[in-house]
Amino acid sequence: MKVNKEVLEIIQDHTRVTDFLDALCCSIENPKVELPNFIPVCNDSLVTDRLTTITEYIKELRKKLL
Repeated sequence: MKVNKEVLEIIQDHTRVTDFLDALCCSIENPKVELPNFIPVCNDSLVTDRLTTITEYIKELRKKLL
């Protein structure tokens, strides 16, 4: 079975986002755990931009709380 390039990119992005969100949630649930030190570069650049915005927002909130 041949996989379409666009379908493969969607699967890759899903995996990257899922892994990143898992690490981000781990950090949110346990303040002793640092925020992820990477933002995944997705095939859909809007997703990468949004993940960056979310991470930066959480980072700023933490600075205010600590």
